[in-house]
Amino acid sequence: MKIKSRVYIDRELSNNQLIIPSSEIQHYLIRVLRCNLNDFFSVFNGKEEWITKVSKLDKNYCELTTLKLLKKLTDTCRVDLFISPLKKSPFEFVIQKCSELGVDEFHPVHMHHTNKGNLDYLRLETIAKESAEQCGRITVPKIHKVKKFEECFKDSNYDFIIYCSLNEKGKHINSKIIKKDTNRVAIVIGPEGDFSKSEFKQLENNDKFYPVSLGTTVLKSETAAIVATALLKNEINNA
Repeated sequence: MKIKSRVYIDRELSNNQLIIPSSEIQHYLIRVLRCNLNDFFSVFNGKEEWITKVSKLDKNYCELTTLKLLKKLTDTCRVDLFISPLKKSPFEFVIQKCSELGVDEFHPVHMHHTNKGNLDYLRLETIAKESAEQCGRITVPKIHKVKKFEECFKDSNYDFIIYCSLNEKGKHINSKIIKKDTNRVAIVIGPEGDFSKSEFKQLENNDKFYPVSLGTTVLKSETAAIVATALLKNEINNA
């Protein structure tokens, strides 16, 4: 059984279920992937993933039928990424790569040194969905609206929050900060120009915040986001 591709569908799934995909997905299956009758596709919904087959196919219409449950969501520790908006291409790159690495929610944050304003949320959501389809994860990351820095961490329910700092030299992302019962963590990436004095003060005066170094070189924000996510997810997976 060769699975031709993965598709995200926002609906409940069960055995031997008839699925009529949206017109957008039908166009993708028929025109882009050029599916044939009885082709197999993987369908996931954020909770589980099923093998389906094309059970009906016309020129501009198709139906899928679920055949077998492949896997259910098992991740126990969620990772959120708080990052200052960047220029279009670098920010889209962050959404794509950090979605592949396993970020669950993206929080664009307006900081003192932020120099990018409007974001194309629909475009970012599409990138996150396509990244989830490509990398094999069951969930699609959520993209939040931009918030001001001081509004982001009020009444937060994170076990701890990592912030990447040029001032930190001795602490790093390692197994010492991850416990087996850790449920939700966050990463905070500052803008180019780093956090402001007032932002550093807010970070340093909260016992949930944990400063880390990402090495001896100065990384661009997009590089820092990807490196920090990869290091943290590796420790979570090995905890």
